Amino acid sequence: YKLKIFKARRVSLKVISVGNLTLGGTGKTPFAIALARLLEDELRSPTAVLIRGYGWDEQALLKKNLPDTPILVGEDRVKSAHKAIRLYGSQFAVLDDGFQHWEIERDLDIVLVDSRNPFGNNRLFPRGVLREPKNALNRAQMVVFTKINKKAAGLDIIKDEIKRINRNVIFLEASHKPSHIYD
Repeated sequence: YKLKIFKARRVSLKVISVGNLTLGGTGKTPFAIALARLLEDELRSPTAVLIRGYGWDEQALLKKNLPDTPILVGEDRVKSAHKAIRLYGSQFAVLDDGFQHWEIERDLDIVLVDSRNPFGNNRLFPRGVLREPKNALNRAQMVVFTKINKKAAGLDIIKDEIKRINRNVIFLEASHKPSHIYD
């Protein structure tokens, strides 16, 4: 995709990707839930969440927290997007864990970064926790620092580093607070 050998496909709804650069733990699924709620409740826009479906835990969490929102599971997210339009009249699609999924064009790429340990040891998997190099942030329009209420690690320095990669990126901060306990 990056070399233009394969081409990302455009679909007729707004696509917002929620992803990260590191392996797990940044809060992608809770953020995707909050974003879908915002789109549906505040903007009154029919929204679908598209996931790859590696495991049942994220699918169950999405369905529990978004009972009236279509959750479409499948490797082909373009096909899932077309299904969301056809069956549910969706105007927005939120890609949960979509930053490394290049097949579908997106209107907004949001990358979540754990404020306590933004890039692990700065090494790619399997030597580190990075899924791809930090310069991949040049594809993002927004970086959200998560777990900001925990002990954040020098955000100004990290923001400066990211701005050297992508000077147009917008920064947001998110807190993680428990809302309830369940068995």
